[in-house]
Amino acid sequence: MMDSSMNTEDNKRLDKWLESEEPIDRNNAIKALKEVKHILDNFGVTFFLRQGTCLGAIRDNDLLPWDDDVDVGSVIGFHGVTEKSLDQIVVAFRNHGFLARIDHLSVSPYIPLVKYSTRIDWQCYKVVDDYIIQFPFLKTPLSLFTELKKISFLKQTFLVPNPPEEYLRLKYGENWKTPKRHGDYEEDVLKQVAGMPAPNSASKFRQLIAKYVPSRRLSSIKVLDQQGNPICGGEVVLVGLGCFKTNKQGCVRFFIEPAHKLKIDQNKLQNCRSNILNLVNVL
Repeated sequence: MMDSSMNTEDNKRLDKWLESEEPIDRNNAIKALKEVKHILDNFGVTFFLRQGTCLGAIRDNDLLPWDDDVDVGSVIGFHGVTEKSLDQIVVAFRNHGFLARIDHLSVSPYIPLVKYSTRIDWQCYKVVDDYIIQFPFLKTPLSLFTELKKISFLKQTFLVPNPPEEYLRLKYGENWKTPKRHGDYEEDVLKQVAGMPAPNSASKFRQLIAKYVPSRRLSSIKVLDQQGNPICGGEVVLVGLGCFKTNKQGCVRFFIEPAHKLKIDQNKLQNCRSNILNLVNVL
């Protein structure tokens, strides 16, 4: 297996791009996407447009001007890619001038790619019980990805989940045809998570000891009302981790991955006069 690790400087550069929320430049994004297609085609790897890129292609026949990346995906074992082959492919991307590496931030390998000041996120999904798990832990039927649909997009032929309308409905909800910018659509995405995966026994044990055992690896959230008073009994939902109640100090403690979506259920906070909550991260 080839070594796909990057040097420290390139890792820092890629991390900086991962933190950026600057909108894509359309021309640069098109150029980067077409190079990604060329490289993956040479490896015989099938990929599909996903998330916001699929949404823009189907709804607008264009990239979303406010999107901060381009999203593509493949299913391991179905689309000509395996976990063992990823290192070789990542090396090829790097040889073509991309910043590239393999990250494991979720159930499936994730390959961030950067070239022409454009970030392309290539997610390689593992199959779990005839589903793939999309961010944020949204179970999507494998059947949408076994016979991908060809579309004409950016003067080339690309593939999308089939039918794309069902994929977008599952991802963004019934109103997926209505344009929404960052800050507006995230709640719709979270609503589509019909049920969080039940944590396994090890995860449950880690969350249990998080309540009582101090550790540098723990994260905490303190929930305050508008007057700065702690809210006891507030419900904090961490997708994929579980549901937690705030204690008398308004705090919950838990183990958490570096990137995670947070939802505060304000309906559980009837004793709070204000609808505005201040979230104080006390890591």
